Amino acid sequence: NLCNRIIIPFRHEGRIVGWTARYAGKPPGTAPRYFNSDLQPGYLFNADQLTRGNRRFALLVEGPLDAIAVDGVAALGRELNPAQIRWLDAGDREIIVVPDRERNNQELIDTAIAQGWSVSFPDWERGVKDAADAAARYGRLYAICSIINSRAASRTEISIKRKMLRG
Repeated sequence: NLCNRIIIPFRHEGRIVGWTARYAGKPPGTAPRYFNSDLQPGYLFNADQLTRGNRRFALLVEGPLDAIAVDGVAALGRELNPAQIRWLDAGDREIIVVPDRERNNQELIDTAIAQGWSVSFPDWERGVKDAADAAARYGRLYAICSIINSRAASRTEISIKRKMLRG
């Protein structure tokens, strides 16, 4: 049932290749927050950002609403598979992982360390849990600038800053 859901199309090279339906608000009972159409296992939401234009950075977030908010790329979850990693590495962008600000969701940070990507730890107020919240609170431009300006590239710096995530 797609009632009370926001339907977001998945595109690739201008074609619709699938969709997700996110529950608007807190889903009742055991209903899933997201309901997705069938997708190829290596799909990345908004992956055209990896090759379109002359950008220096690609912001990698967990969900499609975060990606829409900062014009980034979404992993569609907390983990990346090898095909997604290859796709991200094939672009000519510096990958900046923007994890949700929760201690229990750190799989993307582990992948960033393993791949040599940057991780962003913006100094956002309490209650701002992800890129979509930041864009809503501060505006898109400030959210993107704060992500880029607070990126850490070294394994040591990432390891120290990740301990500050709220849990």
